[in-house]
Amino acid sequence: MTVPTEKLVEAAAREGRARLLAILSRRTGDLAAAEDALQAAFLKALESWPELGVPRVPDAWLLTAARNHLTDGFRKESVRAGKEEAIVLLLDELAEASAKDGLPERRLELLYACAHPAIDEQVRPQLVLNTVLGVPAEDIGRCWLASKSAMAQRLVRAKAKIKASGIPFAIPEPSEREERTACVLEAIYGALTIGGEGGALAEEAAYLASLLSRLLPNDPEAAALRALSLFVLAVRPEEGEPFRPLSERDPEGWNSEAINLADNILVNAARARKPGRFQLEAAISSARIAQLRDGRDTWEQVLHLYRRLIDLAPSLAATCGYAAALMEAGRNDEAASVLAGMDLDGEDFPPLLVVRAELAIRQREPRQAKVLLEKAAHLRAGHPDGAHLSARARDLQS
Repeated sequence: MTVPTEKLVEAAAREGRARLLAILSRRTGDLAAAEDALQAAFLKALESWPELGVPRVPDAWLLTAARNHLTDGFRKESVRAGKEEAIVLLLDELAEASAKDGLPERRLELLYACAHPAIDEQVRPQLVLNTVLGVPAEDIGRCWLASKSAMAQRLVRAKAKIKASGIPFAIPEPSEREERTACVLEAIYGALTIGGEGGALAEEAAYLASLLSRLLPNDPEAAALRALSLFVLAVRPEEGEPFRPLSERDPEGWNSEAINLADNILVNAARARKPGRFQLEAAISSARIAQLRDGRDTWEQVLHLYRRLIDLAPSLAATCGYAAALMEAGRNDEAASVLAGMDLDGEDFPPLLVVRAELAIRQREPRQAKVLLEKAAHLRAGHPDGAHLSARARDLQS
C-alpha cells in the first residue's frame, strides 16, 4: 500500500465518518450495526483503493460498501423475523442514498437522536462525542473522571437503548428541542475541549456548532458556542507548528477576521439578555484574546467572568481556569487557596495537574511540578499539547 492512498483513506474516514454514520443510522435504526458496517467499509477501502484507485466520490463509495456489509445481516434477520419486505425497502433506500454525488447532511439528526430523553441524561453528551465525533471512550472517560472500561460499557448500553426503544433519527419539534439542545451543546463543547486548539476534532466541532446555530438562530447559547469555536480555531498554531500555550503565541498569526466575527456573534447573543454558560466561556476567550492581541488589561474582567461561570455552571474545568487566571494575574496566594479547596477526585484531570504544576513552579517546588507535568503529559499523549507538557517536565530540575 502506498502512503498517499492510506492518507486519503484516513482523510475520508476523518471527514466523512459522522455524515455517513448519520445516514446509515437514520435508515437502520441500529447505531451499533451502522458503526460496524462503516468500519468494515473503511477496511475495504484500505484493501481496494491502492489497487483500483480512489473513487471520484469517496463518501458514496464508502456508503455503498457499508450498505453491502449490512445486506447479509439484514437479510438473515429478515428470514428469522419475517421482515423481508421491510428489509428490501431499507436496502433500496440505502442504495438510493449511495448513488447520489451530494449526500444529505444528517449529522444534526444523529446528534438529537443521541440526546433523546429515553437515554440516561449523564450519558447523552458522552454518546454524542463517541458516535458523532468519534472520540475514543478513554478520552471521554478522562473528561468525566471515569475509566475507559466503565465509559465503554455506558456507551454500549446507550446504543442498545436506541435500537430497543426505536428512537427516531430526526430533529425534534421545537416543543421537544430545548432539553436535547442543552446536551448537544455540551457535547460539542466537550469536543472543543478534548480536541485542544487544533486538529480535525476541533474543526468538526466548529462545523457542528455552525450547523446548530443556523438551526437555532434565536438561541444565544448556540450562537455563543459558535463564537467560542471560532475563537479556538482563530488562535490555534499553524499546521506543523508545535503546540504552545495561548500566552506564548504570536498574535500576528491569528485570524483577525474570525475573531471579529466571533466578537460580533457574542455581542448579538448578549442582546437576548439570557446569560448562559457558553456566553461566559466565549466572553472569557474574547477578553484573553483582546489582552494578548491588543495589549489591553482585562484581568479583572476575566476573573469576574470566571466567578460568574463558576456560580452559574460549577465544574472542575472552570475552577482550574479560574486558578490559572489568578496566577497569570499575579495573585498566587488566591490561586493556592482555590486549588486547596478543590476535590481531589480530579487527580487524573490534565488541566488540574497542569495548573497545580504551575503553582508548584511559582512556589519553587520543581520536583513536584515535574511529577505533575509528567502525569499530565502521559494522559494527553497523542494530543497536540502532550509533547509540550513532556518538554516542560524535562526542562525542570530533578
